[in-house]
Amino acid sequence: MLYNLKLKFEFPNKESLKNVIKYGFAYSSERLLSRIFLLLYGVVASHMGTENYGIHTICYSVCLTLEIITNAYQATLMIKVPEGKTYEEQYNNCMNMRNKCFPLIITLNFVFAFIYLIISHGSLPLHKCFPYIICYSLGVFGLYPYETYKTLCITQGKSFILLIGSTIGVIIRFLICLLFINTSFALFVFGIVNFIDFYSRSIVYRIVLSKLYKKENLSIRRNGDETLNV
Repeated sequence: MLYNLKLKFEFPNKESLKNVIKYGFAYSSERLLSRIFLLLYGVVASHMGTENYGIHTICYSVCLTLEIITNAYQATLMIKVPEGKTYEEQYNNCMNMRNKCFPLIITLNFVFAFIYLIISHGSLPLHKCFPYIICYSLGVFGLYPYETYKTLCITQGKSFILLIGSTIGVIIRFLICLLFINTSFALFVFGIVNFIDFYSRSIVYRIVLSKLYKKENLSIRRNGDETLNV
């Protein structure tokens, strides 16, 4: 069968393995770290009481489902952004796509938030999820820049930045939740903290990318000056 299909198995070469370790390790670690802290986020939320935890579970499940919208946006970015050959071109492609897609993404997010809530609220009275669902849905304002700068990090081959940003974001989320867990407005905080987490990550991505770009630019200029002097 394999002979008829003319399939050929090849072991990855050293360069391929090096790239997998270089880029894949940081990205995988970022995903793993995020999942661990999201589990802790759920554990902390369980201490809000039965009813509040039920409301949180419904609203957060809606929030997670809504990520398919920003994931689709990021998939589009992964097609369009690499068309640029330099950092400036890729950055401009990111910003153009961000500005064009923003109204559509925000509209879809809030429309589907209420649709998903109606479908998934179960035996929990629908009115008890308001206005908390709005706070949870605000996460899109953090996810949108997060996906934008995340794509730029990936296309620039700077996947280690993802790990740095995610570490800072999840720690901020966890600490805020611990700080407000016993307050009367804990549900509002647990909703808004999704926005804070992802927006914090996007800020880290943007700052580190900018500094690395300036550093690389400066290095290129210095090398150019040295060549001219020679």
